[in-house]
Amino acid sequence: MMANRKGQSSIELLAIIAVGMGLVLASATWGYGAYSSLEYQWRQKSAESVAKSIAMGADFAWAGATGTRYSFSADFPDGIESITFRSGIVNIRLDEGSGRYVDIDYKSQAPVSGSISTSSGTHRLVFESRDGAVLVSEGE
Repeated sequence: MMANRKGQSSIELLAIIAVGMGLVLASATWGYGAYSSLEYQWRQKSAESVAKSIAMGADFAWAGATGTRYSFSADFPDGIESITFRSGIVNIRLDEGSGRYVDIDYKSQAPVSGSISTSSGTHRLVFESRDGAVLVSEGE
């Protein structure tokens, strides 16, 4: 029969605690990755919604007579790098993280131009039909 060595149970307890801590750390790391992915998907869906809303706002103003003004509020997510307008396309460049970007394009029936801030939060967007184009700006 083996005699119980002094301190052996303490070492076994420390080994069990170390394994438990490793499992907790591994699950926390996996959970953070899953959370980051869900957060990015939410930001991408929000940016797609903003691009669609801008294109539809431009179309609405374009359908009216020259001088027609239309405005609404839109909530911009974090990570918007730029918003550009070219050939009737609203382009939002979204930062995926780690220096990677995704471009979100939405087609408008109207020739669109203008400049919009990319900061996150609520923006009041104004659409004005002018000769041959719709001007998008921030305002009232």
